[in-house]
Amino acid sequence: MKMKSAICLLTLLPCWASAQLDPELAQFQALMGTTWNGEYQVAVNSKVNTEVVLWEEALQGNAVRYSHSMNDGEYQGEILFVWNAESEQVEFTYHTTADFFSHGMVTQHDNAFVFHHFLQGADPGFEEVKTEMVMLPNGQIRTQPFYLQDEGWKPGDVALFTQAQ
Repeated sequence: MKMKSAICLLTLLPCWASAQLDPELAQFQALMGTTWNGEYQVAVNSKVNTEVVLWEEALQGNAVRYSHSMNDGEYQGEILFVWNAESEQVEFTYHTTADFFSHGMVTQHDNAFVFHHFLQGADPGFEEVKTEMVMLPNGQIRTQPFYLQDEGWKPGDVALFTQAQ
């Protein structure tokens, strides 16, 4: 192992790319190594937001990293998805450049994922978010968050993503 590490350092090759993804994270396999560009219009003020998302293996295949940047770095966040053997589900932590972070779990149904966030830190008026991410037949990804407020789950803005070439 020391020899492999030394070779990686000497050649500056991304040796971590050869890691096998944990079988419990297989539902993310098609997204590994991809970059997505998205755009959506904020209903409240009609501002158009742009977002770039990168999916990659992390921690020698024991995690999946999701990094995103909105409006050229105005807001950024990073998620690490891991398999929790005790709860027998994929869980995550989400850290942001804002005053909050979250933890949660992932469920998958056919071509859709649901990311259920439990927020900690700043109080944006809600403590939970469920984001639906659907892989569309045309190759795009559609996301939509739902915010738990006093009156129940309130839908957020829909974003469409196209894979970068």
